[in-house]
Amino acid sequence: MQMDKEKESKSLNAGESVEVEKSTTSSNQSGTVNASIPVSSEAPKKSNKGCLIVGGIGCGLLLLIGGAFIAFIVLLASASGDLSTSANENVLYEGSEDKIAVINIEGVIGMDDSSSLFSSSGVTPDRVESELNMALEDDSVKAIILNMNTPGGEVVASDLIYRAVSEASEKKPVITWISSMGASGGYYIAAGSDKIVAHPASLTGSIGVIMELQSMDGLYDKLGIESKVYTSGNFKDSNVVFNQDDKAAEGDEIFQEIVDESYEQFVNAIVDGRDMDRDTVYELADGRIYTGTQAYDNGLVDEVGTMEDAIAVAEDLAGSDGMTVFEYTYSGFWGSMYSYKAAIFDKLGIITDEESYGVNLYYVLSV
Repeated sequence: MQMDKEKESKSLNAGESVEVEKSTTSSNQSGTVNASIPVSSEAPKKSNKGCLIVGGIGCGLLLLIGGAFIAFIVLLASASGDLSTSANENVLYEGSEDKIAVINIEGVIGMDDSSSLFSSSGVTPDRVESELNMALEDDSVKAIILNMNTPGGEVVASDLIYRAVSEASEKKPVITWISSMGASGGYYIAAGSDKIVAHPASLTGSIGVIMELQSMDGLYDKLGIESKVYTSGNFKDSNVVFNQDDKAAEGDEIFQEIVDESYEQFVNAIVDGRDMDRDTVYELADGRIYTGTQAYDNGLVDEVGTMEDAIAVAEDLAGSDGMTVFEYTYSGFWGSMYSYKAAIFDKLGIITDEESYGVNLYYVLSV
């Protein structure tokens, strides 16, 4: 059998060649083909298309979220009318042209501005004084009610509000209604009003001052942390009270004098504002809390009752019946944001209580 061999050269897509050997016979058309294809040693290049797609999606989502937030801000600003914060009158009881202005004293008393979005809610001298002035300048307002629910707070802030309330009471009747709590600095403020009405189950009193110091030395020792303090005087560092020497005792005396001075200031406010005997106040002012009923029995409040009873007292002092009762609320962009702040932060799990550092003095209920 005769076999012919021929070689063919075929071109591949990659520009490479394959040598093909074909065998044929005269008796049939069958053949055997052997092909040898060389393999490139270079690794295939990776495509960047996937990264570009993921990056594009991420940027798109960021732009979408940012646009939604801006739209939310614009909608709130539009609904509020402007970006400012202004006071409005929210009517609680509709009545005659004569009005009673309700000023809310709710939360911890402090000097920091609590109207910003990211700070905790509370009572500040600036806000209370502003609302008192609005009520005093409004000729239709014949009386003022302080709607109180506070455990107290900073000494200076409590005193500033007390002074503002005392001055306002010389121009128009001011009545304090203690709803749930009006303790320590809260009662300090209430002492400046003409009358105090307390819910029988409310908590009040806690007449006193508290200062608390902590030493981290024990914790530092366990953690292996060494601390050195350089001061310009023996008592510049408050931790001197924890020293095991004579300076500790002298440091105790210094801080106790500060507490005692603030305590006397508290007692003076009650004696002057409530027209009470000083010795009687000393007996009651040992830091204990009283219910509204106990406070009434001890002469710390004038009546026990509800908000309606406080309104009746205000109408009596103002010499008018069936008065319109309103409270101050705030509109504008930041007013709207502030109104939603507590709910939003609660959903997000954000704690907004502010921590204080250093030596602080408080008229506050301590439990």
